[in-house]
This record gives sequence, C-alpha cells and structure tokens, in this order.
Amino acid sequence: MTQQLSLTTPAVAYDPATRRWRSELGPGSVAVPELDGHLVLNLTGAESSGDLGHIVTGAPDVILHPGSAADIAAMVAMCHRHQIPVAARGHHHTTHGQSLAPDGLAIEMTALNQIHGVRAGHLHAAAGASWREVVRYVVLQGFRPAGLPGYLELTLGGTLSVGGIGQEHREGGFVDRVVELEIVTGTGARVRCSRTRHAELFTGALAGLGQVGIITGVVLELLRAPESALAITLPYTNSGEAFAAMRVLAEHEEIDGVFCLIAPPTTSSPPTYNVLAHHWYSGAPPNLDAALASVPAPASPPLIDTRPYVEHVSRFDRLIEDMRRTTTWDAEIKPWFDVFLPDHTAEAFVDDAVAGLTEDDWAAPLGFVLVHIHRRDAFTCPRLRVPEDTEWVWLFDILTTSRPGAAADFTTRMLDRNTRLRKRAEADGGLVYPIGSQILDHGHWQRHYGDTWPEVLETKRRFDPAGILTPGIGLRNDL
Repeated sequence: MTQQLSLTTPAVAYDPATRRWRSELGPGSVAVPELDGHLVLNLTGAESSGDLGHIVTGAPDVILHPGSAADIAAMVAMCHRHQIPVAARGHHHTTHGQSLAPDGLAIEMTALNQIHGVRAGHLHAAAGASWREVVRYVVLQGFRPAGLPGYLELTLGGTLSVGGIGQEHREGGFVDRVVELEIVTGTGARVRCSRTRHAELFTGALAGLGQVGIITGVVLELLRAPESALAITLPYTNSGEAFAAMRVLAEHEEIDGVFCLIAPPTTSSPPTYNVLAHHWYSGAPPNLDAALASVPAPASPPLIDTRPYVEHVSRFDRLIEDMRRTTTWDAEIKPWFDVFLPDHTAEAFVDDAVAGLTEDDWAAPLGFVLVHIHRRDAFTCPRLRVPEDTEWVWLFDILTTSRPGAAADFTTRMLDRNTRLRKRAEADGGLVYPIGSQILDHGHWQRHYGDTWPEVLETKRRFDPAGILTPGIGLRNDL
C-alpha cells in the first residue's frame, strides 16, 4: 500500500547526490538538524512560491517554520555546506520575486514574532513581529516607533532589510533608528551586532536586501507616543503648487509628517494632488494657522481632523483590509514602481510620469500613486541608496494593481513602463527603491551602489561566501 504524504510532510534528510530533500533518512543522505520548529517538504510547489506582485514565482523545495533563531542558524549552516539557496520571508510584500528561493529553503519568519519588551526606551523584538503588533505593544507603555510604514502588516526584519520608508520627513529610513541586530550570516553564524560591535555586518544588513544575513532580532530606538494626531488634507490640481506646499510644510517645525496621495483624473478634472500632513500632540489640539497660511491656496478648503494616534497610523491598514474583504486585491497583479528622486528633478519627473499614466496605470480604486518628501541628511545607512547633494529626497511610488479581466499583455506593458521610468529616473539622478517590480541584473546593482560597490561585494563575500542568500534580487558575489 502506498503511503499518502500530507502537505505538511516533515523533511528529515537531504541527499547531496540528487540534491533532494527526503521524508526519511536513507543511504547517502544527511539528517536535518534537530529543530524547535518544523521543516516541511513543499510537495505541491505552491507554498512560499510567490509574493504580493503575482508576477514572479519560484517554488522552494522545503519550508522552515522556525521555533527559534537557533533553527534558522542550523538550517542556514546546512544550506551553506550544500550550496542550497535560502530566502527569509515575512509578509512577502515585495512584488518581483525578491523573497523567493527557487529549489531552495524558504524561511517563514512570521513564526518568530515575539516582542520581548521595552527597556530604556528601546524595543527588543524578534524580526518576524509586525509593525502592527509593535505599535499595539509599545503604545501601552507610552512609546511609538519613529516613523511607520503606511501599511503596518509588515515584519520588522523584512522592512529593515529593504530600508523602510515612512511618512515622517525628518526620520530617514527605519534603519536609521536601529540600535542592535541579531543576524544569522550566510554560513549559519549567529551574531549580535551594532555600530560599535561587528559594525561591518551591522552596516551590511541594514537595507542590505538580505545579502549578508537574515535578521532574527531587533533592538529599535523608540520615541514618546502622542495621544493624538491633527491631520490635514490640502487638495491641489496643480502639481507645482502641491510640491511647493510639501516643501513649505516640511520646513515647519509643527508639522511632523507630510506626503502626497495623487488621485486619478476624471472626465471633468485633472489629477488631484492631495497633500496630507499631520502633527502629533497630547492635550489640547494645536493651532496650525501659521503653517496653513504659508502654503499655496488649495483647490478647495483644507480638511482638518483630529484622531487618536493609533487610529491615525493604522488608517491605511483599514483601507487595505477593506479592499481585501470586498475586492480581488489580494489576487491581482501588482507591478509596482518605486524610485528616489533628488529635489531638482523630482517635480518634473513626477509631472511627466503622472501625465503619461493610463487608466490601467491608475487602476482605480485598487491602486495608489504616492509622493513622499524626506530630508536627505536624515539618511545615515549607506546600503539604503538615496540621491546625494540634495536637501530633499522624494520617494515616488506608482502602486498599480490589475483589475479582474486584465488584458493578457498587462504585466508586460507595466514592466516596460517601469523600465522606461527607471531609466529616466536614473538619468535624472534617481535611484531605485528595490521593493517594486523591476528586471534587474548583477550589472544594475554595480551601478546602483556606485562608489560603495567594492564594499558591498566584499561584505557579501565575507558573510555569504557560498552566495546562497536571497537569490531573488539578482546580486551575485562571484564577480
């Protein structure tokens, strides 16, 4: 009688000769280390094989649901010995296969979501914890993270591996508030590091795209939490006025965050540049008349609202969760475009890009077009590549989402658009924020990292000598 294997069949051994994982130990095979969690065979090829983009797929042979950071270290060490690709996956919110490990080991990091506590104003947490879980925990103790993603259901480790960009223009990337990391390197070594201890590994991991190690633990600087947010919406139909408003508001000390949500044109009106600003406060609401008086007059009166802090930072969570319940958003293709632009070219680039967007690009109501302003001097981590020699850095996102029944050539057209816009952005002094959908090769990364490329390559060779980590981004260590 043939035994029927379940979808959770444990992987207990690896056969180096055939490069196959086994459900039982046999001649010539190597036993899997003893684990606190579970290592299972990917029998259907469907598990852990895609991401939010639904563009690139790549099935791992085995999937680790770790019970501890020691599990990750043990399995990465085994994969290093046998040159098996490895990728850590959080909520797999990238859109072009960055978190995939075809024919390798996928590590589902959300199993490690413990929050260990707040000590001396610092959060201690496992890397699989989400920002949503962190906010709920730290607010009860009077703290908040500095800056937050627009959508909170992202893991700490995944966000810190790409950099992490929020809506607070003075904060740089989330990586700029990290005090200490625990990392499993590409050899399986488990290392605690900081700016003063194993600094090369610390620097290489923050916004390092998973190339030198897997972040398993985080110590993060916190700020005091406000009670409330005063939120302002300023609608503009002229992009120049919207950019001017964002620059002016970002200079006001009372404004703690500002960005722009661009709404698509209608049959009777052009795109609307909704400038969204907020001020944190406790006690009585502040008077922001001076800040509002200094901006160009909006197309219609400003909308001003007060909200509790948690309600404000989770407002886009509610929007996306509603779309997940009521639309096909989760199943749709998301060929996202994300790029950093210097101040002197940002306005013209965004104006031209928005003017060229079609109905498919806008993808209303499932898609978003965003512009974020940030102070350049707030970015301190060298792996998070942003333009130099500019006071302001602008992050421009076209978060296109397909709609049911999209044309067969939809993905090709959107990827072609992304390539065209990326080349224009790079010619304008811009740099890719590598969470979106771009066809990038090893040569692109050499150009992307510029003068820091020798250091990037040497760090990868040192901490991932077999070149097994996070293969999906297309960066190798053999050149």
